[in-house]
Amino acid sequence: MLEKFRQYHHFILLVISLGIFANAVISVFTNKYEFARMIFAIILAIIATINLIAQRSHQDHRKK
Repeated sequence: MLEKFRQYHHFILLVISLGIFANAVISVFTNKYEFARMIFAIILAIIATINLIAQRSHQDHRKK
């Protein structure tokens, strides 16, 4: 499971960055999605935090 996540985490980061780009494009054309963008930003923050924790624990394993 964790190995698969390591294989796909670059793809996941690419999807996230594409999502941020799409979000920016949408916000240029309309301000209707303010609430949706707020939720999206919170989800991205959670994913980024999980990713950081995963990287930290991976580095800790390497040190041992």
